[in-house]
Parts: sequence; structure tokens; C-alpha cells
Amino acid sequence: MRKLFISIKRYSGGLALLTLCACMQVTAADHDAAPISVYANDVIAPDLNPPPSDKAAFLAGHFALKRNDAEMAAEGFSRALTGNPSSIELMKLAFTAFYYKGDVDAAAEIASQIEGRDAQVSFGSEPALILAAEEGDWTGMKVLADNLLEDSSSQPLGVVMGAWALALQEQGDAGLTRLLELNRPGQDMPPYALFSQSAMLNEYLGRPQDALASARLAVDHQTPNIAMVIAMAGVIARQGHVDEAQSLLDRRLGSFFDKMMIKDQLTDGTSPLLNTPPLKSILAEAVLEASTAHQDQRVSMMARLHLAHRLDPDNDRIMYLLGLSFRDLQDHDKAAAFHQNIAPTSPWWMPSIFLKARHLSQKGEDPLQAKQLFDDLTASNANNASIWKQAGDAARRRDDFDAAIAAYDNAIALVPDNARLHYRRGVALDMIDRDIEAEAALRRAIELNPRDAYALNYLGYWMLEEGGDTNEALGYIRTAIEQQPQNGYFMDSLGWGYYRLGQFRQAVLYLERAVALEPADPIITDHLGDAYFEMGRLREAVFQWRRALDLDPDAELRPTIEAKVAEYPDP
Repeated sequence: MRKLFISIKRYSGGLALLTLCACMQVTAADHDAAPISVYANDVIAPDLNPPPSDKAAFLAGHFALKRNDAEMAAEGFSRALTGNPSSIELMKLAFTAFYYKGDVDAAAEIASQIEGRDAQVSFGSEPALILAAEEGDWTGMKVLADNLLEDSSSQPLGVVMGAWALALQEQGDAGLTRLLELNRPGQDMPPYALFSQSAMLNEYLGRPQDALASARLAVDHQTPNIAMVIAMAGVIARQGHVDEAQSLLDRRLGSFFDKMMIKDQLTDGTSPLLNTPPLKSILAEAVLEASTAHQDQRVSMMARLHLAHRLDPDNDRIMYLLGLSFRDLQDHDKAAAFHQNIAPTSPWWMPSIFLKARHLSQKGEDPLQAKQLFDDLTASNANNASIWKQAGDAARRRDDFDAAIAAYDNAIALVPDNARLHYRRGVALDMIDRDIEAEAALRRAIELNPRDAYALNYLGYWMLEEGGDTNEALGYIRTAIEQQPQNGYFMDSLGWGYYRLGQFRQAVLYLERAVALEPADPIITDHLGDAYFEMGRLREAVFQWRRALDLDPDAELRPTIEAKVAEYPDP
């Protein structure tokens, strides 16, 4: 087995072609060295002892890596390296940070230095592999892909990119044969990954019938990989089977894709799926295919997305996924920067707009802009119940309950037997005191789904507050608790029901459980105080009321609690 020394020569205008030299045998100790966890759970190496002046920088990098802040981690480890440039462990940490950050050039250069010192780092060949692909150095790409086969977490990427490197050196059959390694024992790769890559490779090799057969095999497997389905629909359509591609997309695309636009584009010949993807896009998608299909917690999808984006910075799917990842990290500015570059004609445009609208609504940052975005989405997707449902939720968050009810009505007209829609509609009706309609909507939700815990609890609590049948209400709440026994709000409803029945000992029992489950809720804490009061436990009651005031109750509840505390200032 050979180890690769990777040297990167700089020249005016950027990075030169990778020069790859085979050198030295890998020792067993080198090969079996424990890699750095990509989740940075334990990144401090036992032999690492930076000088005192650099410890602050090291610790800054270490804790930034634990927080998934790759940018700060890269800065910290770089500063630490300036004071301890010979530390292999610091180099590995710096590589990991730059790899996560998506700085392919810096990561490749650090990996080169590590290899030059006869050491290894997990994922070390991946950045150099991308640079080789970017430069069209297919020989270098093949050697680096082979190098990845030594790391179990990088093996699928090595198999796929090695297959393409062979095909790009006019060894198409060898490339197809290499893809078969995806399904060998131990790879944990689903069959669709092999078939989808075979479809793309056969199409590139000018074998349309083989491409079509492979694409059909890929989509025969029920997979959540919607991007693969879209790519295979493109292969099928490009072989002249547009109707089949449209049917596939209609069946498999989720509700947040603009199916009508995508199918219409295929009909009128304007669909981007009808154009054979450029090579850079094919290779970028191959990177993602090998990453998303391989269930390995050591693989950082963010890092792989950055690698794919380096190969194809205009790829809409990659920009969508990067934006989604940055939203998960609460970096909404970066998310917006990626999503705003997605073309309105792209299949990924509507999901990106939906994510933006939902973020603006949920965070309350700009509810009016969220409203406008949802108005645009519902106008162009009037037959999409999921979009109407999300528009209703957004309206409810901004307290526009009439608009919420109208949106839920539109959704229910499309899917009349959806219990959750009736539940949401009932809540909105309750908010504007349309009690009869609210009760009917909640009862319809329970009729459609007798185990809907939230609908059961809401109706039960509502009946308690509105003077309904207490025993019936408690029955609903008990059924809700059977579904979610650790839900403090449901436990509060049950305790409050016993309070309303005058069964204060039972009320205290359940309300104490509710407070233990939801200690920061002022309403539940106030309820427990009331139950203590009825049991003659005045000191405990006043303590809970005062605690409820500290928990910042709303403007309607606060005066009620303050009056009780004022009546018993010194229990």
C-alpha cells in the first residue's frame, strides 16, 4: 500500500496542478492512528502542549470547533500554529477547521504539510481531490480517489470519484465496474446510489439505453433522496421519455416543490432538466451522492457541501442545501446569501422561498415580508394544501386569525379529512371567540384522529374554561396524557380539571407533576398556587404565586396574580 505525498505549487493566478508523488510505505501505526472526530467531541490530543502564549488561541479554536464554528476554529488554530509550527496535532486540528469551513485551498495545503511529515489525517485527501477535479487532472484525481479507499468514511467518495476519473481517461467500462464496489459488504450504501451514478456515467459515455435502464432502477427504490429523483427524471427525459419523467416527478416530489412549473417546463422544452449537465455539475453531484447516501456520522455534510460548491458554484441544489445547513446553524444571513442566487426557474427555488418565509414567520423578524412571501406562494400554488397550511400557521403567529382561518379553509377544501388542519382551524377560531365553530372544528379533528393528543388536550382544557362537561373534558385530557405522559401542559390540564371539580388533593398531585415538567410556565405555577390555597397550604400558595410573577406572566394574568399576593402579604 502506498502513501501519497501531496504537494501544491502556487503560481500567479491561483493554485497550480497537483503534483502527486508516491513515496514511503504506510506503517501499521500510521494507518491505525485514531482520527480526529468530525464532531470535535474530543479533539485535544494527549501529547499536545502548546506554548503558554498560544494556549489562548488553541483553546479558542478548540471550543469554537465544539460549537461548530469552523471559522473561529480555523482562526484560533492558525494563530496557535504560528507559535508551534512543528506540531502535527495542531496541523490536524487546523486542517479539520479549514475543511469544515470550506476553505479547500487552505485545507489541501495543510494536508500536504501533514503528509510531508509522514503522518495522516482523516479526510486529508478530499480537498486535494476536489482541486484535481477542478483543474481537470484526471490522473491525479484517480490517485487521490484511491487514497480515500484507505479511510472507511471516505471510501464511497473514493469509489465514485475514482469511477469518474477512469471514465474521463477513456476507461468507461473500468469506471462502471468500479461503481459496483458501492454495493460490496461493509459500504452501507443503498442500491439507488449505484444505479443513479451508473445512469449518469452511462449517459456521459453515450450509452442512452443503459442510462435509461439504470435511471429506472434507481427510482424503483423508495428513497427520501429527492435530489436523486430529480436527477433521474432528467436522465429519463433526455432519452425522450418526457411523460415518464413528469409522472415520476408528480409521484415523488414533496409538497414544497412547484410541480406544475417543473412539469410545464418539461412540456414546453424550457426545463433545465432537458440539458445535459456540464461536467463540473456532474462531479459536484457525485460528491453529494456519495455523501448523502452513506450513513456515517463521521462525515460532515457541511464540509462535503463546500467541496461540491467549489466544483460547481452555480449549482442550485448545492446552494439550497448550503442555505438549509446555515439556517440549521442559525446563520440566516449566509443562508439568505445562498438562497437568493437560486434561479426562479429552478426546481429548488420554491423550497428556498418557503424556508425563508417560514424563518421570517417563526422568528418574528419580519412578519409582513413573510406574509408577502406566503401570499406569492399560495397565488402560484393554489392547489397545494401544505402551502396553505403553512400560510395559515404564519398568519396565526402574527395574530391575524381571520387570515389563518381562510388559509386553513382553503387547505381543508383540498384535503377535507386532515385532522391537523381541523385542529389548527379550531385553535384560530377559539382565538377570536367563535366558540361554536371552534368546538365543532376540534371535535372534527378528534373524530378524524381519536389519538391526536394536542386536539384532545385543547378541547378538554377549552371545555373546562368554558364551563363544559367536566367529566367529558377530563376523559379527553387523560387520553392525551396516555399518548404523551411527560407533557407538562397536558398534566396541568388534568390537574386544573380536578381543581374545577373541587377534588383539590388530586389537583395538587397532577399540578405538582406539571410544574416539575414545565417549571418555567407562569400559568401552571399559578394553578398550583391556587390548588395549595384550597388545601389550606397558604404559605406554599403565596410562594407559587410570587414565583409565577417572576416567570413573567402575560398582561391579562399578571394583575390577577398580583391581587392574590397583595391579599396575603405575610402568610
